[in-house]
Amino acid sequence: KENCFTPSTQHTAPINQNFSTPPHSFCIILYLWKMKWLIDLLRIKSWIKNGFLFLPLVFAMKLLSFDLFSKTILAFIAFSFACSFIYILNDVFDAEKDKLHPRKKDRPIPSGAVSKSMALGIAIFLLLLSVGISLFFKLSLQFLFITLLS
Repeated sequence: KENCFTPSTQHTAPINQNFSTPPHSFCIILYLWKMKWLIDLLRIKSWIKNGFLFLPLVFAMKLLSFDLFSKTILAFIAFSFACSFIYILNDVFDAEKDKLHPRKKDRPIPSGAVSKSMALGIAIFLLLLSVGISLFFKLSLQFLFITLLS
């Protein structure tokens, strides 16, 4: 029986659709729910404070400048990946202490949802992605080094 995680073999018109297969939007929601551990590991909720990178554009009244805005978006993404790298390293090194904490024990690493080695692999990937974005788009690496040193 087909479900969200098996490829569909049916390529007929929508009128002949097999309704035992969940709708596509339901599959996306289910998949994202199963990826919740990754969202928690990256601490995407904490990325909101990286929005301060846009303040110079606001105060200089250059928010509508496509070149500056697009570079700031790329810097936001690269900076957020670098921050997630730090968050993951912190979680890996503090996993044993976090297991005893009432709230932190539910994070992906202390709870066992993600192994330390998998978390470190993701962290290294994020760091490389962050540096790669910065180099490819000729962004300043200074903010990354400040992040890594903090």
